[in-house]
Amino acid sequence: MKEREFSEQDRELARAWGARLENEPYLYRYVSLEGERRDWFATLMRESKLFFSAFSTLNDPFDSRAVIDVSSASQDDIGQFVASRITPGPERDAAIENLLRARSDPAVLNPVLADWTDRQGVCCLTLSSDDLLMWSYYASGHKGLCLRFKTRALFDDLGSGPAVLIPVDYRAQYPALPFVTASRLQLVHTLIGTKASQWQHEAEWRLVLRSGEAGLVPFKPSVLDGVIMGCRITDDNAALVRSLTSERKPPVKVLRARTMDREYRLQISEES
Repeated sequence: MKEREFSEQDRELARAWGARLENEPYLYRYVSLEGERRDWFATLMRESKLFFSAFSTLNDPFDSRAVIDVSSASQDDIGQFVASRITPGPERDAAIENLLRARSDPAVLNPVLADWTDRQGVCCLTLSSDDLLMWSYYASGHKGLCLRFKTRALFDDLGSGPAVLIPVDYRAQYPALPFVTASRLQLVHTLIGTKASQWQHEAEWRLVLRSGEAGLVPFKPSVLDGVIMGCRITDDNAALVRSLTSERKPPVKVLRARTMDREYRLQISEES
């Protein structure tokens, strides 16, 4: 099946997302240094490759939930939609039949959408570098790191770069997805960029690979701007960070998160 092409509506949506980042110079990624994740960090620093997880491995079982709506699609709409994506033959006929059935039973599409979302490569980022819960969840209880990336360098225009940067919207109910009429970016955002409102404190943005495959993906070295060490990082891991950052070009700032004396808050400053 062909990928949906980016439409002008998609481009307008991307421009609106870009406007939301106008005053956000950095996006962050919390990183553990336990097990193979220590090796991933070394690869990131030495080779400028960022690890994208398969969407199916993310920790929230409510991710990718949506109310699929095909009821308003006419038979002609469905025929045109399938014809633009699948060459004539049994596969096209089966797709039309499934979509016609989905008008009365949307669950017919669940396996198709699950197969698509499960294979998507996703890298989760955030606007916050001092969130106590995220340091605990994703950076080994403050023993890991928080990587600092330049926002504008990450936000590629549609059609360029290996990934699309999308915001995560937080809701109390599953979003509706008009499957046949949704544009490519609307489909991606509904299924991969919507989470339960309980996660709102994470202020998350997601890089979604256009190829769909998870794994290590190269990025421009200048995009990585800094490395923040957790307040409980071990001496060995702190030494590793200093060694890897000293070798990197262009230079990367090394910072450290420290606990405050009188507040439940972290203070982040450059290493002395």
